[in-house]
Amino acid sequence: MKTKKTSRQDDRPAILFFCQDWLASSDLMSCSLAAQGLWIKMLCWMAQSPRKGYLLTSAGNKMDSKTITKLCGEDAGVIDALIGELVAAGVPSVSEGIVYCRRMKKEADLTMNRVQAGRLGMEKRWHNKRRDKKNNKQITGSADSGITTLGLVTSSFDVESSFDSLWQQYPKKDGRIEALRHFRASVKTPEDFALIELALVNYKVLIEADRVERKFIKNGSTWFYGWRDWITPPVDIKPTAPRMFPCRVCGKESPNLSPVKGVGMCCYLDKGKQGEIAKLQGEGA
Repeated sequence: MKTKKTSRQDDRPAILFFCQDWLASSDLMSCSLAAQGLWIKMLCWMAQSPRKGYLLTSAGNKMDSKTITKLCGEDAGVIDALIGELVAAGVPSVSEGIVYCRRMKKEADLTMNRVQAGRLGMEKRWHNKRRDKKNNKQITGSADSGITTLGLVTSSFDVESSFDSLWQQYPKKDGRIEALRHFRASVKTPEDFALIELALVNYKVLIEADRVERKFIKNGSTWFYGWRDWITPPVDIKPTAPRMFPCRVCGKESPNLSPVKGVGMCCYLDKGKQGEIAKLQGEGA
């Protein structure tokens, strides 16, 4: 089966659209209804652009008012006036004559940076896994026959173990069979796995930031069906800071306390501070 070629920067069929942000945008609301309608068309073209967020043709060239006029079926004078209205209101930005959406560009840059970081981490993980597998085969071959037998280490994607590692992290483990089916259909390479890991991190950040009740968390089967919607996080969501506790030994604040009351893990694992910890336990007794 041939893969359909596309000039888009990514293959996501949809974009995040925040209704409240649209309605609350004073610069956009100051424009005419016709200009707002043109802007939503421009956003759709930018989402399909070879450089996401920029108003470019599929060939990567600047989309000028003449091209927009043909696509909209409107007079050139009207299109020029509407674009001028949007630019004057500060809705889009212009760089080297190319119109772009600041928010979409920011989200695309963030996604690409995270994908690159995830790909590097995944490559390192798979390198270590192949190395360990190779070492295990060497040990097994020596123990069985005294001759080292090296098996072929393939770079194929291990779907089952990769799904299990993600499933252990998902906060609501309902619908495992359906979730695995969706995982098999959408995650076929280490690059896909890096993306779904990123999506899960973004979803868990949302749950933590909004303090979402368990009954409103998506079932595993539902989330794994639409996990690509979470590759790009809502820009307004920020993870909440962990609660910090002062350590009674060193005085530093730490998010983790040890089994000894008031003692942080930073000191609990330090052999040089065991005497002070014992003294504190004696005082507590």
